[in-house]
Order: sequence, then C-alpha cells, then structure tokens
Amino acid sequence: LSDNRITGTYTDEFVCAELSLYIITLPNLKDKWESVSLYSILGILNSSVQTFFFRKMGYIKNYDLKIGTPQIRLNDLRKLPFPKIDSDVSKNNLKEIDLYVAKILNNSDETSSENDVYRKNIDELVMDLYELNEEEKEVIKSSIK
Repeated sequence: LSDNRITGTYTDEFVCAELSLYIITLPNLKDKWESVSLYSILGILNSSVQTFFFRKMGYIKNYDLKIGTPQIRLNDLRKLPFPKIDSDVSKNNLKEIDLYVAKILNNSDETSSENDVYRKNIDELVMDLYELNEEEKEVIKSSIK
C-alpha cells in the first residue's frame, strides 16, 4: 500500500509491526495527555497539515520520485509538530476529531463520500488547532489533493 500523503490507522488489538511500520502509543503519563486520545493523534497525523509539513520539510522520502514507495523515517516522525492543547476550544476540537475518526473507522467503505466529508472536517479542526489563518489554510488545501 502506498499513498501520496501520510496514512496512519488504528487498532485496539495486540499487533507486532515489521521494520517498515511504526506504532504510536500514549505514554503512561495520564495527567500530561488527559485531553489527547490515540484517535486525536491519528486525526492530526493523517491531516493535510501534517502531510504538507512533511512534504515541505522533505521528510517524505521518494515522494517526488515516480519510483519506489514514499517513506518517512522514524527520526523525522519524531519531529511531528503537535499543537498546544491549552484551551477549551482546542480540547473541544480534539473531541470532534475523535468523533470523526471513530466514524471513519466504523465505516467499512474506506472510499465513501461520507469519509471524505469527515476527513475534510478533521482537516479544518486540525488547521484551527494550529491557529492557521485563511491564507495559510488555502495554501495547504491547494497543495494537498
């Protein structure tokens, strides 16, 4: 499976990953991460904002090449800029992201138009988390298609 954007998924099952996959788990520091769920992280990671950032920074290897599979190195993944979650608005945005991610995961038809709407809503919520202005949002939207 290959895509032209960051693609993450979620499972609540016990899994073992090959070297070409990364597994993200929440740390045991519950106080520090009380507002952030794995669904929130998944929504942010799969957003156009993160794909735009990773492309611009050159972190997606083989992206511009027409051969090979796009790759992200673990060291680059660790550079993921995560938005500050320090207001009621940002916490509410995370809750909405969680709801949309759950809807996507519960919909077995990955290509459904409903899922496209959910992804666009997630993108808007993530852009708001990063406090992007309308011009910045348009730059991202026009470059990620």
